[in-house]
Formats: sequence, C-alpha cells, structure tokens
Amino acid sequence: MNTPSENDRKIILNIFNRKIPLHKHLNLEFDIDPTPRAIAKSNIPDNAMGYRFVHGGFIATMLDAVGSLQVVINIMLNENLSEKEKLEKVSRVSTIDIRIDFVNPASQEELTATAETIKIGNHVAFIKAEARETNGKIIATSSATYRTG
Repeated sequence: MNTPSENDRKIILNIFNRKIPLHKHLNLEFDIDPTPRAIAKSNIPDNAMGYRFVHGGFIATMLDAVGSLQVVINIMLNENLSEKEKLEKVSRVSTIDIRIDFVNPASQEELTATAETIKIGNHVAFIKAEARETNGKIIATSSATYRTG
C-alpha cells in the first residue's frame, strides 16, 4: 500500500501535533506507520484522570482524533486530487458519528490509539480505532463515520 510522501507526512503531522490546541492540551502525539496507519500516543495529563482511572471523555477524544488522522492520510494518498484539492478536503474533515465501546478501565500513565480504514468514499469515510495501554490491554474501541469533503 502507498504511504504519504515525506512532505505530505510533515504537513499532516504538523497540523495534528502543532496546530490543534486541544491535541497539545491533552498531550497527544501523532505519527503514521508504514501501513499507513494513524497512531496517537499520550502521557495522560493530570486533568484527564478521574477518581482512579483515565476519564472516558479523554479516551473518546483520543479515538476521534486518531480516526480523523486516518481520514486525512487517505485523502493525502488520493492521486486523483491536486495538492490544493487535498488540502481543501482535509480542512473539511469532520466527525459525523462515533460509537465508543469501553472495554476496560485505563489505569496506566500512557495510552496508544491506532486507526484503520474500513472504507473511504468521496464524501464519507468509515474508520475503526482502538486504544491500548502499554502492556497491550485494550481499553476502548470506536467505529466512526467522518465527512471527507
């Protein structure tokens, strides 16, 4: 499978790691693996902790963000679009619907979320994601629909 060019990769990661204030506030760091699959990691900030476990809203936000990144990766890989068209579509990516299934409470200090594309079309993308602790324990899964342009 194709992977984003180094230039596209830098543009995408700059947006997700530097330009979105919520991502910085939540200590989210994004990357793209060679498959290409979106990855988000976070050292859990104190304000994301509930009584003893990571707050579900933090986990949901992390899954939504990594799903959005997966959509952006797919748009940037579309060879039928010009660079300008790609960036216009990227600017319109938004969540239509997301379902989160919380499987286990998260108690570790770091979480990793990954996403995969189920299907992407001209207007809608279907993405699955999961969050895990560093020991591999699954914390939550999501199934989401995103607007792609």
